[in-house]
Amino acid sequence: MRWYKQVGFLCILLTITACKSDRLDITVPEKEVAIELVRMEQDFVKITSVEDAQMKHRQYEGSFPELYAYYLGACLQAGRMEDSLVHENLYLFLRDTFMSGLNSELVNRFSDFPEYELIKNGFMYYSYYFPESTLPEKLVTYNSVFSNSVISSPHEIGIGLERYLGADDPFIKKLPEQVFFQYIKKQMERKFMVRDAMMSWIGSNHFPEVDDNLVIAEQLVHWGKLLYLVEATLPRESKAVLLRYDEEEYKWAEENEIAFWKYLVEENFLFKREQKVARNIFSDGPFTPGLPIEEKAPPRLGQFLGWKIVKQYMDENKEVELKEMISVDYKTILKTYKPE
Repeated sequence: MRWYKQVGFLCILLTITACKSDRLDITVPEKEVAIELVRMEQDFVKITSVEDAQMKHRQYEGSFPELYAYYLGACLQAGRMEDSLVHENLYLFLRDTFMSGLNSELVNRFSDFPEYELIKNGFMYYSYYFPESTLPEKLVTYNSVFSNSVISSPHEIGIGLERYLGADDPFIKKLPEQVFFQYIKKQMERKFMVRDAMMSWIGSNHFPEVDDNLVIAEQLVHWGKLLYLVEATLPRESKAVLLRYDEEEYKWAEENEIAFWKYLVEENFLFKREQKVARNIFSDGPFTPGLPIEEKAPPRLGQFLGWKIVKQYMDENKEVELKEMISVDYKTILKTYKPE
């Protein structure tokens, strides 16, 4: 009788383990991912003349024109790539005392760049799930003048390294509080870089920009699908980093998942077009405002809940492939959700 009890317990344990198994926790076949690394910040510290700037300008406009045009115009505000004197504006930018010091800081802090291999590994998983999808040709790092963290062009991923120096870095501390609020500085952590790179590429290539006129439920599932795909490419990454949380924020979100769901249901928000609610629960900020909870909820709580909804659906419907999941109707996904 005792032996049967032990076997029964083992069967129960195996059943529980199987139910809680994560379908994304897999090892995919090794595959070489050919993504060229371009270190603009390292090139820039070597420029000592207008002629050097012009030579590097010509190199970049021929190598990755879409991303470089965006860099010159949106980040540096130096003009159009084809302007005859734009390389002189580039040189003036590099001569600025603050910016030249910042470039030197980036070269020193990111001389070792393990994120390159981690991003390539992420795209190995990406190509496993989406074998017919395009991979970036280049990973380009630079000083974006704090304009953006990661951006994807049709062929490249650009990373503004200064946005990952960390809140305690002297350059970050000097940023004006009126523009760069404390919660923004807090999120300028290097640990988020790989996650941001994958999210940028996947979002740009598989999802249109979310429309805040959609009903809240559809926006929940939209964000959930995107985050689930990012998780699929980075299965060993912590869930907190996936959500761009610290561990305390992630724990809060986990413990209050049911309460947040009940709030959306009881307020009848799920199938309404509520732009204010959408901004509150999906947009970044110091916390998620508008909730009837005394404690301050971490920001983007709607993205967290959407991820949990999609993750539960995919764990319970293992026959649905990731590329198929993208087109599954949000109502189909939502109706299977059972808060735990």
